[in-house]
Amino acid sequence: MIVKHQLDITDAFTTRLIRRTARQFAADEQQREDLIQDLTLALLESMDTFDPERATWPTFVKNVIHRAAISLTRHRNAKRRRPKRAIRSLNTVVADEDGQAVELGSTISEADYYSAKGITNSEDTVLAEREWDLDSALASLPEPLRDLAERLKYQSLGEISEETGMARSTLSHQIGKLRAHLKAADLDALV
Repeated sequence: MIVKHQLDITDAFTTRLIRRTARQFAADEQQREDLIQDLTLALLESMDTFDPERATWPTFVKNVIHRAAISLTRHRNAKRRRPKRAIRSLNTVVADEDGQAVELGSTISEADYYSAKGITNSEDTVLAEREWDLDSALASLPEPLRDLAERLKYQSLGEISEETGMARSTLSHQIGKLRAHLKAADLDALV
């Protein structure tokens, strides 16, 4: 028995599948209509690759439509993530923050330049390492001293005294203990 396949993209199955897929992948009506056209075009362009010995027409249609919908959606989302930017020469004249005409290259700071190149500034690295060391040292402190160190980041001595009810002399004594811990952790430059 010879199975005859109708390669018709306007049959009920194919049109229903295209519309259903468009509803799943498109957010609004305009996108849906565009996707229906794109999916129909993808199926038309793929029809010559249909091999009845490898798959039935409905299976072929499902695969082509599904893959095309995913590909089109990825392409559309990629455009949204990375909008095209105009490439300009650094010699292009632009207005700076004072409204003066300067070359674009002169408005880029050295830090921004190195950051865009993926080169870390050694000062930034040192500061990051110092911050990590400080966090490690503070984590090893007893609870009252750790609480005091956190408060000292954002509050004055008077505010801490008022909020905790501790006398300033007691707080000064606690700060001395905190300094001793930081010195032991070789972080005495921070105090």
